[in-house]
Amino acid sequence: MGGSCGASVTLLIGCVIICCCWCCVDVNGCVEEERRALLDIKHSLDSVGYDPTVLEDWVGGGDCCNWTGVECDAYRAVSKIDLSFVRLGFSQEWYPNASLFGQFTELKEIDLYYNGIAGWLNPQDIWHLQKVQLLDLTHNNLNDESIARLIVPWIHNLTSLFELDLGWNNLKEIRWISNITSLSSLDLSSTQIKDFSDLCQLQDLQDLDLSYNSMKGNIDTCLKRSIPISLFNSSNIMLLDIRKNFFSGPIPNSFQYLENIESLDLSNNNLSGEIPSQLDQLHSLSVFRVSYNNLSGFIPYNIQLCTFNKSSFEGNPGLSGELLIEKKCWSMHGTSQTYHDSSDGDHEDTSKDIDNDVIFYSFVAASFAIGFWGVIAVLAFNKNGRIKFFMAVDYFLYARMDV
Repeated sequence: MGGSCGASVTLLIGCVIICCCWCCVDVNGCVEEERRALLDIKHSLDSVGYDPTVLEDWVGGGDCCNWTGVECDAYRAVSKIDLSFVRLGFSQEWYPNASLFGQFTELKEIDLYYNGIAGWLNPQDIWHLQKVQLLDLTHNNLNDESIARLIVPWIHNLTSLFELDLGWNNLKEIRWISNITSLSSLDLSSTQIKDFSDLCQLQDLQDLDLSYNSMKGNIDTCLKRSIPISLFNSSNIMLLDIRKNFFSGPIPNSFQYLENIESLDLSNNNLSGEIPSQLDQLHSLSVFRVSYNNLSGFIPYNIQLCTFNKSSFEGNPGLSGELLIEKKCWSMHGTSQTYHDSSDGDHEDTSKDIDNDVIFYSFVAASFAIGFWGVIAVLAFNKNGRIKFFMAVDYFLYARMDV
C-alpha cells in the first residue's frame, strides 16, 4: 500500500512539473519570459538606431525560436542570439544592458559582431551564465577596461567557452585570457597588443588569428619573443593567420612542427628567402598563402598540390615552380596527385577527361544491364514472384483508369 502511495505521489509531482513547464511555454513553442527579453533587447536599440529590416519579425506573438538571429534547443529555450550587423551606423556608441542577456540561462552563442559597442551596463547580470560556448565581439569600440569589466569576473563560469572573437577592438593587453583554458579558437586580429605570451596556458588552442596587427622584425625571433614557442611545438594548432603584419626575414623552419595544421596564412608581410622544404611534411595543410612578400627560389614540390592555387603565391616575383603555370589536378582517396604541364599538356588533359567520361558511362550502362536482366531472371525463375508482380501491375493500371 505504501509503495503504491509513493508511486502516486511521484506521478502527481511529475504532472505538476510538466504543467508548470507547459505554462511557461507559449502554445507556439517559445518560452514567454525569453520572448519578452528578446523584445526588450530590440527596444533597447531604439535609442541608438538599428536596421529595422533585420529584426522585423521580432514582434509579439509567434514562435521567437523562429525569429531572425535566434535559435533554440530541443526544449525551446534560446541557445543562440545573433545580433551581428544589426546597427545602421555608429554615430552613437552602444552600451548594451547585460541584464537583458542574463535571462537566457541556456544561452550558448552570443554574436554581437560590428555594432559599435563601447561598454556594458550592469555586466554583473551576465556573469551567472555557464553554458556560453561562443562569444563574438569583433569589430566594436571596446577597450581593455570595458572587456575586463565584462569578462574577468565571468571567467570562473566560462568553462565551456571554446571560441572568443575580440578582433578589431582597441585592446592592448590580454593578461586575463590565460585563465580561459577551454579556448580552442581565438581571434585577436587588428588590435594594439604587443605581447601574446599570455597564450601559453591555452593548450587546447587550435585556431589563432593574429592578422592585421603590428608585429615586426624577423618572424622567428618575433614569434618566440611575443608568442610562446610551446604553442608552435603543439600538434593542436590547425589554423594560424598572421597576414598583414610587418614580419621580415625568412619563413621559420619551426613551422614544420605544426603537424596538424590545415591553414597557414603568411601573406602581405615582408618575408624573404625561400619557402622551407621542411613544409613538405605538413600533410594536413590545405590552405597555404604567402602572396605579396619578397620570397624567392623554387616552390617545394609537395606544396604544389591541388589545394593550393596560383593566387597563394602571387606578388613574389622571385618565386618559381610549376604551380605558377596553370594546371589541373585531382584528389582521390585522400591523396593528391599532380601532373606537369608540357607542350602537349592540353592534349593530355583532354585525353584524361575522355577517359573519365568513358569510365563513367560504361559504369552506368553496366549497372542498367545488371539491374534489368536481374529483374527478368527473377520473373523467369520465380513463379510466385512473377504472379505477384503482374497482379501489382494490373492493380496499378486499373487504379489509374478509375481515376
